[in-house]
Amino acid sequence: MEENTIENTIENTTESTIENTIENTTESTIENTIENTTESTIENTTESTTESTTYKFDLFLHNYELMLKQIYITALYQHGKGILVVDINSNDKGQCNTKYISINDHKLFWDDIGDIRDTIIKNGEKKVYFYLIDNKYSIILNREYE
Repeated sequence: MEENTIENTIENTTESTIENTIENTTESTIENTIENTTESTIENTTESTTESTTYKFDLFLHNYELMLKQIYITALYQHGKGILVVDINSNDKGQCNTKYISINDHKLFWDDIGDIRDTIIKNGEKKVYFYLIDNKYSIILNREYE
């Protein structure tokens, strides 16, 4: 009887260990697969979103850069150095909502966007500065003008 009990115990223990090992391996594999898939999806989505946003900015500038430069230059002579803020999604029949922000105004704005104010102040070249916004993405860039 004792031998039978030992065999059953060994058999039950082995079965239980195998089941637990399989279960743990399966859970671990599923967790790793989900984690890797999630990371891959996030990376691909971020990369795709970045490419899409970059394309939108490029396309927008291709279509409107000359007009924006003229708006900037006019505002520069009226208000002094600053930056032209443009929501690229506000475009309606070739007209964009723009706002020129002088380096002497809107301290909170300048505090939020970093050191670009100092760059604009120190600039001695003929450059325009654009702050383009596409929903939650934005980019600050400069362009030379004649």
